[in-house]
Amino acid sequence: MLKISHLTNLRSPNVGNAALTLGSERTLVQDLSQRISFERIAWDDYTFDRKSFQTDFLSEIEGTDALLVAGAVTFNGREDFREAGMRFNLSISQMKRINMPIIFYGCSYRYWSSKPYPNARMLCDALNFLCDDDKNLIAVRNDGTQEWLKNIVGFKHDNLRVIPDPGLFIRYDANRIQDYGVPYICVSMNNEDSASRFQVTEQKEKFVFNFGAILNYILDNFSHDIYLVPHSFEDLSLIESVTRQISPGNLHQRVRVLGLPRFEDAESIYEVYNNSSLVIASRVHSMSPALGMKVPVIVVTTQDRLTFFMREMGLGQLVIDYSDEYLVHNLKELTNLILTSKGKFIEDISNSVDSARMDIQEFNALIFSLLDANKK
Repeated sequence: MLKISHLTNLRSPNVGNAALTLGSERTLVQDLSQRISFERIAWDDYTFDRKSFQTDFLSEIEGTDALLVAGAVTFNGREDFREAGMRFNLSISQMKRINMPIIFYGCSYRYWSSKPYPNARMLCDALNFLCDDDKNLIAVRNDGTQEWLKNIVGFKHDNLRVIPDPGLFIRYDANRIQDYGVPYICVSMNNEDSASRFQVTEQKEKFVFNFGAILNYILDNFSHDIYLVPHSFEDLSLIESVTRQISPGNLHQRVRVLGLPRFEDAESIYEVYNNSSLVIASRVHSMSPALGMKVPVIVVTTQDRLTFFMREMGLGQLVIDYSDEYLVHNLKELTNLILTSKGKFIEDISNSVDSARMDIQEFNALIFSLLDANKK
């Protein structure tokens, strides 16, 4: 039995963390030809100072064969990450004490400021140390993180790999439920880091108005209900603002808002995504899991990494920037095309996701070889 410590966000209400965790674990179980036991460690306990990397972490991973670092946001510019400049805030002296392979499984960034990245030197030193060590495999997500590290932080390394978002694979092999009652569309809006995301009040007001317009269009012209899917508490205030524009009849009879479940219950949210006719996504982990389930997705992007990811997947035609002057018009056209043309874009999505699965399989083969060599 192979024992892997999995550092991942376990206590967040954001279901995207479950997508990353389960997507990673399921592909590894499928691809590695041996039994695996994952011992999950709550990364958010360290992020919010309930535990300390310097005093608590090494004892948590003791006795396992490898350390898997989840493909979550890792580089977010918090000024107090002085040891390593990232959420994996372990000092190099502590890293040297880890004898097992360290595997970064598609880590990403979220940093809005035009100012220099805090503790950039410490981040570069830590990543150089990790990438220089042949017993490690360090991979970032295919959302422009490699380019961001080079352009903003000044880090580049030949051993830094790029892999698809593991969240694609939370329900990669799941079947759709054929009769799920009234057809519906899932809509996720992102209000996290609102001041940085929208920058000026007018941008956010326009976003709210435009989303209200497209939801009214769907409710007035199609039989589909709307399921609004928050991924964080911040999203709820944006949902409240948008739903003010919907008529009382439609709002009370045809609009539903899903909850913010515990990690253990997050798959119930993805089952809802799985059986939707369309997903309109402004969140990364409404976008990528839906694609993995071969559900049509329109991405209304408020950050560059979603745009980069969709272009990397060969699906740039399904992306509209939230500041696009013709957002409502273009969103109506795409929505109408998908809902009236059975299977539109499904073949493109399916081919793209299958190709991404092969890329993950290749990376997992490297992990297998690494773990096998480390045992000898």
